[in-house]
Amino acid sequence: MYMNPFLRNMIIGMAVVIVLLLIAIAFLSPDFEEINRKANADLPKMVDRVTRMDSIKVEPQSATYNYSFVEYTPTQEDAKKIKEGIVSSTCSKMQKEIKSGMNYHFVYHLEDKKEYAKVSVNKEVCQK
Repeated sequence: MYMNPFLRNMIIGMAVVIVLLLIAIAFLSPDFEEINRKANADLPKMVDRVTRMDSIKVEPQSATYNYSFVEYTPTQEDAKKIKEGIVSSTCSKMQKEIKSGMNYHFVYHLEDKKEYAKVSVNKEVCQK
């Protein structure tokens, strides 16, 4: 089967570019498994007298922090204060990362493992 040499060279060139891109991605992409292993190495640990950080999960463009309350039952007012504090602190301290599209999620659980509150912080939240 005859193929125009220009078209054949273009297809081969595109295939080479795709393979090179895949190789570059493989070598330049962060190893999220390793990042997560290191981030969780010292967890769980108490961050204050009633809050324990249980785990962290880092993925491309997002990080999720899981917490549990220990020997404490928070009120609805606590949930409001937690959300306000997290949004304010994260928007302030992580401006550069958030502007580049990073999303942060903070999940709080009660002692019985039920989810109590989830706060997500991203570009839209910080612009309000």
